[in-house]
Amino acid sequence: MGDAGPEADALVARAAELLHANGQSTAMTLRAVDELDRGLDARIAVVPEWSGLFVVVDGGPARFAPAAPSAINMRRVAAVMTAVHGTRDRRLDAAGLAAALEAAAAMPVVGTALFAVACATGSAALGVIFGLLDPLALAAVALTALLGGLARRGLARLRIGLYAQVFVAALLAGVAGGLWGVLGMPESAALVAVCPAMVLVPGPPLLNGALDLLALRTSLGVARIVYGSVALLSITLGLGIGLAIAGGRLPVLSPAVDVPFWLDMLAAGIAAASFSILFSLPVRMILWPVVVGALAHGLHWTVVTGLGWSLAAGALLTSLVVGAALAPISTRLRIPFAGIGFAAIVAMIPGSYVFRALSGLVAAAEGRPELTGAISDAVTSFLVVIALAVGVAVPTTVRGWILARREARRA
Repeated sequence: MGDAGPEADALVARAAELLHANGQSTAMTLRAVDELDRGLDARIAVVPEWSGLFVVVDGGPARFAPAAPSAINMRRVAAVMTAVHGTRDRRLDAAGLAAALEAAAAMPVVGTALFAVACATGSAALGVIFGLLDPLALAAVALTALLGGLARRGLARLRIGLYAQVFVAALLAGVAGGLWGVLGMPESAALVAVCPAMVLVPGPPLLNGALDLLALRTSLGVARIVYGSVALLSITLGLGIGLAIAGGRLPVLSPAVDVPFWLDMLAAGIAAASFSILFSLPVRMILWPVVVGALAHGLHWTVVTGLGWSLAAGALLTSLVVGAALAPISTRLRIPFAGIGFAAIVAMIPGSYVFRALSGLVAAAEGRPELTGAISDAVTSFLVVIALAVGVAVPTTVRGWILARREARRA
């Protein structure tokens, strides 16, 4: 006997709101709604938009449930998906589902101290990957990122939004990088600024946006990407203003030094673990993005450094491997693919190229003849980012189609 009725309708809508607002992909949110419909004998549909969800009960009029997808809390998502599967399999009734959803909603993000430490370890690991091997410079990177993480959490407590949070943290990174150059260490100044800024990049909204665009959910996909892009603009502005305050500027760097294979893989694993913590991934699940991220970056090192592939080709191959490996894992473990997927590929984001391009454009504006190099770095950055997005998004999109066809056959 089913639990259809007003209570079931409200529970399905509540589950969808929690998933949508905390980083789950749109495809998995819609699949969760279908599973709850079967478990509760309900007929509810949701239409996700940026600002929330339109909920339609049994073909009736739609009601709007506000739930902007601007937060990342994979603890909540994992707990909700566990409750969804329990309801689908008839192990949870409506009362059990209601209790599970309220428990999930009460789950906090990772604590401030651990968040700040993860910012420090993640930025230092990225520094190693980008070729920064000087211990003193790595300590400066870690300290700057730690202070940025504390600043972000302090602003969040004051209910100040993401754009201001990342701007302030990037401002600190810009000041640190500028001072590092002024103090006579210009060769590492760029990475002292760039690496703390890299942990500010809003990867899951950008990746979920790419998934939505591939699924032709155009308005939501564009909204997610615009949200992430404005955050990137805030980071860039913060870096630039911080550099100006410190009286320094980012030099146009020569290509980063080659990092040994074993150290590259170790740093990639540390970066994946750090970003998993930033996204509040349950501890028991961190192993997956760490292992996949480290192995994928080892593959990336092999094809780029060993075989001479271009950065874009190497990024496409390795992100396809990451997507193919993590898509079934994310479904089985009930965690948002965008979170673990971004954690696994973050080490391949060409942060040094992005900021070399920016510094080259600044140099050209000042009359220094470095525009050609800046354009080359900008093109490289664009191609690598596109390759990463497509490579990670395609396997999970294909898996979504396969799962949808299986569900259709069962129905």
